[in-house]
Amino acid sequence: MLQMDISRLGKTLRKFIDEQAEKYCLPIQHGNSVRIKNFVVRKNSHGFLLYDVKSNKQVKTTFTKTAALAMAKQLADNPKNSIKHIEDTDESIQNKYNECIFYKYTMTTTDDDIKREVTKIRYDIVWEDLLKLRDTLDNYIFDK
Repeated sequence: MLQMDISRLGKTLRKFIDEQAEKYCLPIQHGNSVRIKNFVVRKNSHGFLLYDVKSNKQVKTTFTKTAALAMAKQLADNPKNSIKHIEDTDESIQNKYNECIFYKYTMTTTDDDIKREVTKIRYDIVWEDLLKLRDTLDNYIFDK
């Protein structure tokens, strides 16, 4: 009897939380996906997929989860919002990340100390640029 009441209470609470989350554009994690209103973000082998559940269509594929969540939030707030800047920022992050991988590889494989130091400096500069771009995406998600 008590077990049944707890189960029913749990279902009621979950329903209430889901309704409030949709109302206020809160992200909800279900397994390997995150829902924001009628948008779902899922990881796949190519990056992160953003789906619109209402139209049952894929909106975009992004390199970072942060970009996919930022797009979902922008579109959930107002479907007419532009996500072009978020796309461009995500692409820049991908380019900077690839540069970082190249510089790390160069630092580990080179025998020349001067080349290693120059590469380390370049790596640090690109890494800081990448973090600034990530912070830009964070500003779309969190109302700062």
